[in-house]
Amino acid sequence: MIITCASKNRMGYIHLMPVNNNNLHALYEEHLNNNHLSKYLNIESINIPISSDFQYGDLLNKMRISNITYKQASSDAKEFIEEYQNDLDINGYMEGVELNLSKKEFLTLINENAFQIFKCSWHSKDFIILTLDISKNVFHENNIIYPFCNEKDAFAIVKIEKKYKTGFIKGIITSREDLYPFSYLSKPEFILLDDVK
Repeated sequence: MIITCASKNRMGYIHLMPVNNNNLHALYEEHLNNNHLSKYLNIESINIPISSDFQYGDLLNKMRISNITYKQASSDAKEFIEEYQNDLDINGYMEGVELNLSKKEFLTLINENAFQIFKCSWHSKDFIILTLDISKNVFHENNIIYPFCNEKDAFAIVKIEKKYKTGFIKGIITSREDLYPFSYLSKPEFILLDDVK
């Protein structure tokens, strides 16, 4: 899974789907060549922990599942506004998350194993949960689960900040191996574009 952090602008981007676009792939290669993460961490030691723990399906049941899709909630219904511009494909599945991400926050998320995969059974179906924050922030019962489409085979876990109604993506839940391949999500490719030369 490719996650970039541009420390100068405090901007991050999480590629939830593999990068197939030629222009994006060229940009990714350029970013790889300018990756400064090894200044702060041993890149070889970074991993995305994987757990087959069925209790996480129970934790999902404590959250409200929305009757409308993520796209509807963030645009038509205006249940929340996106932090920045998250990318959706033509069917409403989330391709990537744009977020405010400082170097310190990025390093902390990596060190605290915020990026994890849980295999679980939920609503009598096998899913994986990809966390994008520490577990207590992902599985908080006040978060809301939004389906990406009517098929309800992939979802976003969203924390809605009350003051400005900003929606923060805390994780995704998916049974769509074709869109969110396990082999891609479980491979950490974290890139820090540092402003320090």
